[in-house]
Amino acid sequence: MDAKSRKCPIFANWGCFTANNTEGDHVIYGNTFNKGCSIFERSDDATECNDHKLFGRACKRQTSTSMGNPGGLERPLQQCYVCNETFDHAGNRIDKGPGNCFNLVGDEHLEECDSTEDSCETAMIMDWLHDGSQAFHLTRKCHKLRQTESDGDTNCYEGQNSYIQFKDCYNICTGNGCNNNSDVFNANSRLDDNGDLIEIR
Repeated sequence: MDAKSRKCPIFANWGCFTANNTEGDHVIYGNTFNKGCSIFERSDDATECNDHKLFGRACKRQTSTSMGNPGGLERPLQQCYVCNETFDHAGNRIDKGPGNCFNLVGDEHLEECDSTEDSCETAMIMDWLHDGSQAFHLTRKCHKLRQTESDGDTNCYEGQNSYIQFKDCYNICTGNGCNNNSDVFNANSRLDDNGDLIEIR
């Protein structure tokens, strides 16, 4: 028995199942993938799929013995925007990347993630350097949710020493292409009493 297999409990020993769902017009279920021990009595069946406009396409398969992942049911791969861009305090780009990461243009940076990654991350790394200049580095990428994280989490960490002052902010989200948002920027921005961005010149 490998690290990804388990002995089925007595209340779920009818067989092994694999099932997935692709997102429909309604986002209640999204893209999901499940496999494990089944609590339902069911004969060995070929893959059974049903299409629903709101809830998407759902496919199920069950066998009375260990099954691995037959029938072409695969985990839907997470899709995230994957890019990075660095600016100085005057808004000038100081990297040689492809650009258009801060201001995304269409889906040019949308990529399929590794099968182990189930979420997306947007990170802002900000430094006030020893020479007095400030730098801002933005990264959008695929991410693997930790046990302490959930959809929509935004956290910032800051500190300083005699050479540098830093502030790093991270936003985690689930759902295809969800890291096209500006939540991580808003977490770092100064807001007025109404929650609106304060503009200064």
